[in-house]
Amino acid sequence: MATNNRYITSAESLVTTHEETRAGFLSIALEKNRVGDPFVKSALAFKAMVAHTYCAEDLLSIPQVRPFLITAAGLSDKSLAYLNDEDQTMAIQELIDKFLKPAGADYIDEAIFRYLLIKGDA
Repeated sequence: MATNNRYITSAESLVTTHEETRAGFLSIALEKNRVGDPFVKSALAFKAMVAHTYCAEDLLSIPQVRPFLITAAGLSDKSLAYLNDEDQTMAIQELIDKFLKPAGADYIDEAIFRYLLIKGDA
């Protein structure tokens, strides 16, 4: 079989070496961590802002964490164009009632885990 491609001279030319495959996977892993870094920093900031709270309901009294709770509740940025403040508050209340309260003293970590899961799914 004759080929006009100077780079592909045989079937072996199409085989990726172990070193190239390894380098590719490591590069992808590093990129995922780079992309996720702002979300981790946001989660740490949330944790600092709510560290003084005593229960999941206390989170509602801190306006600065509302965007974080909206995400933790499972609402995407796109969904916010279709939901008013009341709808968003209802979603946050569901998050608190169904997931954060049952987590007991770990309600802050529960909110953080849910936030990171939603952001990681985007």
